[in-house]
Amino acid sequence: AGSGIVLLATDSHRVADNEVGSNASSGIDLASFCTGLKLLIAKCETLAFDPNPDGNRITSNTAVGNGNQSPSSAASLRGSDLDWDLTGQDNCWRQNFAGRSYPTVLPDCSAQDSASRGGGRTIILGTGEQGRSLFFDPLFQQLGLAHARILVPWNLAVSPVEADFVDGWLADARQAGVEPFVHFGMATGSRCPDEPCYLPSVAEYTAAFDAFRRRWPFVRTVGVWNEVNHGSEPTARNPARVAEYYLAVRERCPGCQVVAASVLDNPNMVPWVSAFQLAAGEPGIWGLHNYREVNPLPQEEQRDSTALFLSITRGDVWLTETGGIVEFAPTSGPRFFPYDETRAADAIQRTLELAATHLSRIRRVYLYHWRAPRPGSRWDSGIVRSDGSPRPGYWTIAEALATLPFSPR
Repeated sequence: AGSGIVLLATDSHRVADNEVGSNASSGIDLASFCTGLKLLIAKCETLAFDPNPDGNRITSNTAVGNGNQSPSSAASLRGSDLDWDLTGQDNCWRQNFAGRSYPTVLPDCSAQDSASRGGGRTIILGTGEQGRSLFFDPLFQQLGLAHARILVPWNLAVSPVEADFVDGWLADARQAGVEPFVHFGMATGSRCPDEPCYLPSVAEYTAAFDAFRRRWPFVRTVGVWNEVNHGSEPTARNPARVAEYYLAVRERCPGCQVVAASVLDNPNMVPWVSAFQLAAGEPGIWGLHNYREVNPLPQEEQRDSTALFLSITRGDVWLTETGGIVEFAPTSGPRFFPYDETRAADAIQRTLELAATHLSRIRRVYLYHWRAPRPGSRWDSGIVRSDGSPRPGYWTIAEALATLPFSPR
């Protein structure tokens, strides 16, 4: 007999994906406190709070068959499927399926989108995944993600078995319309800090990169070295060498998007970055893996490593690997993170909130990884389970892609 959804003097609410039908008064109604309670103007002017609705976003709803009472007896202003009393600022509507609306043309969300994105700035969401099934997964396709990262050894082009697999991975990515991001790291078989732990010379790295470019010239997004400051990488004690790699790649790949160095938010992050900057200057794109901040251990103090990293660098920052850890155990001892899908989803939420907070600098987020390994593995941060079903973190990502400033493309 009454209304479907009424937003009375609300600010910054989002109403999305509802079905509202057969309500006698109205369907979805946005109004000021004064209109809703039919206050006289003189009374409304004496209120100690702002009575108007501001910054509300009403999208992707179905509202039909509402407002069957006459306007004079309806609780809303006009008794329509979508109803607004024209009060407030920055309210918008988009992609609603409705019968009648008042006013007939409601403000679209495009102007608000542009303003919220900081003049058109968005954060691209992608994922990191070593497997090829990602590109054929209906859940991946449903999100519309168009960016994926693969980690490969620095000498990939001279490793026939791995190169053949990457051939297939890249072919599947292209077929799916996904931009590949190829990130280099230590050679297969390395056991740093134990032996073997080989750090290639600049000439060796450059020759390997040239071979990579000859075989896969269409790859235009590359990362120079993964987790450069981690103790298990041969680069941990040699930031100057990584700087030389970066300068060589930048020279040989004009027009490419080159992530200079992907840094883990370990305690040695600041000195490592400082040494790199002395050798290479300030690159255009940094990489950051802020796992420690978004997946805090109970015994550790809260870190603000993302803000710290931004304070010591300039240029764009990509979170080239981050996300929620479902389960992790060291090679010996108790598990750091017992299996917990909800905790991982919360970490994904923190990751995205951090990125949105630093919209002016963070341009991309690659959540690692897509599909969980077999049960009992040391590391699991999968967005979907090993059987292909979605975890809670999947729905967190879906919600982010429906909310500014995130985009799948």
